[in-house]
Amino acid sequence: MGKLILIFSAIALAFASCESPGYKIEGTFVQDTHEGKAIYLYWMNLDSLYAKGPVLLDSAVVKDGAYQFRGQVAESPAMGVLTSERFENAQQGRIGNFVMVPVILEQNHISRITIDSSAVVASGTGINAEFDNVHSLTNQLMSTMHSVRSYYGTDEALLTEDQKDKIEEMDRLQRELQTATFEFIKANISNPAGKYMFVDSGNMLEKNQILELLSLCDSVFVANDPTLAVQKNYLAYQSMLNEKFVGKSIVGAGLQSMGGKRVNLSDYTGKNKVVLIDFWASWCNPCLAEIPHLKNAYNAYKDSGFEIVGISIDETAEAAQAAIDAFDLDWIQLHDAEQEASVTYGVESIPFSLLVDRDGIITNVNLRGKELKSALEVFFNK
Repeated sequence: MGKLILIFSAIALAFASCESPGYKIEGTFVQDTHEGKAIYLYWMNLDSLYAKGPVLLDSAVVKDGAYQFRGQVAESPAMGVLTSERFENAQQGRIGNFVMVPVILEQNHISRITIDSSAVVASGTGINAEFDNVHSLTNQLMSTMHSVRSYYGTDEALLTEDQKDKIEEMDRLQRELQTATFEFIKANISNPAGKYMFVDSGNMLEKNQILELLSLCDSVFVANDPTLAVQKNYLAYQSMLNEKFVGKSIVGAGLQSMGGKRVNLSDYTGKNKVVLIDFWASWCNPCLAEIPHLKNAYNAYKDSGFEIVGISIDETAEAAQAAIDAFDLDWIQLHDAEQEASVTYGVESIPFSLLVDRDGIITNVNLRGKELKSALEVFFNK
C-alpha cells in the first residue's frame, strides 16, 4: 500500500441555505493529479460504524479543481468524511495516496473545503467555526512537528535557541489543540459530531477530561462503544492504582545500582526531596518518548529539591546502561535485576511512575508530560 495521507480537518459551515433544506459541500482539490477523478462522501453512522463501516452517501467528480455535494442525512449535525478513493479500495491496499477529510454535515448549512497534500482549509460559522479552531491548530502543529522532527528529543544542552523555541512552540500547540478538542467535544457531546470526536480523538485528552466527558455522554452510548470501553477500562485501572498507592508510604524493595551494589528503594525517599520513581526500559518506545519531558522537569527543579529515580526493568544492567549513556540520563538509575520492585508495585506496563512527597508519601501515579509539569508546579510554587 502506498503512502497514507490522513488529513484531520475542521469543516466550517458558512451560513444557512434557503435554496435547499439539507447539507451542501463546496470544495476545491488543489492536487492536479485528482482532476477528473471521483471524490466520495461517507456518513460515519455511529449506530452501525463498527459492524458495517462508513455509509457511502454520494460521489462527485473533481472538475477544474472543484467539487460539490448536496443531500440529506438522518441526523444533524452528522459526522461525515470525504475520501479520494472508496474505503474498500484503501482497506485492500489497492491505492497509492489516500486522502481522508472528516466533515460535519449540518442541515441548511454550507461547508467550504480546500484540500491539498498537507492541510485542509475550511471556513464557516456556528458549530463548524468551533471545529475550525481544532483544524487550524492541527495544521499549525503538523507543520511545526515536521520542522522539529530531526532534533526533538535531543539533549537540551545541544539545541540552539531557535530549536528550543520551535520545540516550545510545538508543546504549546499540542496543549492548545488538546484544550480546543476537549472544548469542542464537551460542547457537542449530546450530538453525533461530538460523540464521534470523542471516539476518534479521546486518546489525546487528559484523564480528568476523559472522566468529565464520560460523565456527560449518553451512558448507553458509552457502554456500547468499544473505543470508549477501552477508555473506561484504562481509567478504572488508574483509579485502582490511585486507591492502592496514593497516600501510602514507599515500601522497601530490593534493587541494584548500575554498578551491581544491592540497594533499597526506600533509601531514596523521605529525605525532604520530591522524588519521581520512574520504571522504564531501553526497549520501551513510550518510555523513551518521555525522556524530553523528564529532562525538562529535572533541569527545572533539581536545584529546588526534586529528584528522579529511574528503575530499569531491562534484562541486563548493560542494556540499561547503554540507553542511559546514549540519552545522557544524569539522574539516579537503578536496575530491577530480580524484579522485586516491579512485583512490589504491581507494574504491568511501562512507563510507570510514582510521585513521592518530601515525607516519602505517594501523591500521584503515572504522571506524564503536562500532568507531571502541573504537579511539580504545585510542589515548587511556580
